[in-house]
Parts: sequence; structure tokens; C-alpha cells
Amino acid sequence: MDKKYDFQKSEKQLTNFWEENQIYKYGQGKERPVYSIDTPPPTVSGTLHIGHVFSYTQAEIIARFKRMQGYDVFYPLGFDDNGLPTERLVERDKKIRAGQVPRSQFRNICVETIEKYETDFRGLFQKLGFSVDWDLSYQTVSSLSQKISQRSFLNLVKMKRLTGKSRLFCGAPSARRPSHRQSLILWNWNPAFTI
Repeated sequence: MDKKYDFQKSEKQLTNFWEENQIYKYGQGKERPVYSIDTPPPTVSGTLHIGHVFSYTQAEIIARFKRMQGYDVFYPLGFDDNGLPTERLVERDKKIRAGQVPRSQFRNICVETIEKYETDFRGLFQKLGFSVDWDLSYQTVSSLSQKISQRSFLNLVKMKRLTGKSRLFCGAPSARRPSHRQSLILWNWNPAFTI
């Protein structure tokens, strides 16, 4: 036994052991009852901070407790990278404005930029020993997430839970997107997508 504990060596060994043995792998409820944890994904807007760690630690405690009780824990973790905070991050990092380039080009720039941040986020969560099944990781900017969101929206329309009424929109007319709470203006916007 070493005279001095090397936490970095031990943590790396444990992380490798957990991954190699798929300790946190979700088994689709085939052998045990399922316990599902749905946490809002962290917003890709810069760097993680102690608030992220604190909020996910609560879910982490529950996940581990439920595993000890014999549950097959469904605990995915993704990244909220499809919104204004991510756009602002990209604008800051790349020194461009969303309206200066075609939408498809800006989206591609966003996808490239967020890849680095999401790798960093995931690395930190793994280093902290979070027990999520990384095979279930998702991005809100992905085509699959968009399809699920659109299908849910259309189902709400079909169930008559949404209507095509005109509503006030909080946003910047020039940007055609919602504004920060600190600088809201109200205007009646007729979006291109109507029901």
C-alpha cells in the first residue's frame, strides 16, 4: 500500500472500472423495476459552476439510493444547447452576430462551438463521478430532439391544447427571437409558422 494516497490515480482507476463494467448502464427494465430521473440538462452558455454541481448532486444522491434499493435507474444527462444562451456564447466566442450570416451557417457554427464546451462539461461530470448512463446522452439541438419536440407540439394541436390565436411576443423585432428578461419589449409578432 502506498504511504501517501494518490486521489488522482484512484479516481482514474475507479472511473475506468465503472465504465468497463458498465456499472451505471440502464438495462431497459429487463431484470429490475425502473426508476426514472429526469433532470433539466445544463445550458451550454460558458463554463459550469458550483450551482450546476450542487443541483445535479441532489439527483445523484437519489440515483445511487434507488440503485441500492434494487432499481434499474434510467438517468440520462444531456445538454441544452438549442437556445439564446448558446447563441450568445457563440456570438461572444466567434465575434459574430446571428443575423450577420445565413441561419444554416450560424447553426453549423453553433454545433462546432458547443462540441468543445459539451466535452468539457461531460469531462467534469465524469471526474465528479456522476452515475449517469452516458450512452443515453442527448443534445437539444439534435435532429432527434427536434423531431420529438415537433411531434409533441403537433400532438398538442391534435388534442386541441394549442390554438392558432395571436399572442404577444417578448422579443427584439430586429433579432426575431426572445429577449433577455432585463430588456423585454412587448410587440405583436406574426410568426411565419402558424397553426
